[in-house]
Amino acid sequence: AASHQTFMTELRTLQFTESMQVDVHEVLKATAALQVVELQISSAKTLADANALSTDFRNASTAGSSASNLLRGDLGLPPVPMSS
Repeated sequence: AASHQTFMTELRTLQFTESMQVDVHEVLKATAALQVVELQISSAKTLADANALSTDFRNASTAGSSASNLLRGDLGLPPVPMSS
């Protein structure tokens, strides 16, 4: 959780062009959503409860990767390959 907070705090301090702000917002939103799912998994009472959140985790992770790749494109960087 602390690493997500540090990442989001530091990302907010960077100066992005106005056209990139939408993608920055999407990265922040996706990171926060992933953090919520990770906290839910970490507080699951049973393995079955944690496993039930696996689809949510995968969806949040995929959304985060997609958002990050959009921002990477804005910065002229190649996308990070996404697992299938």
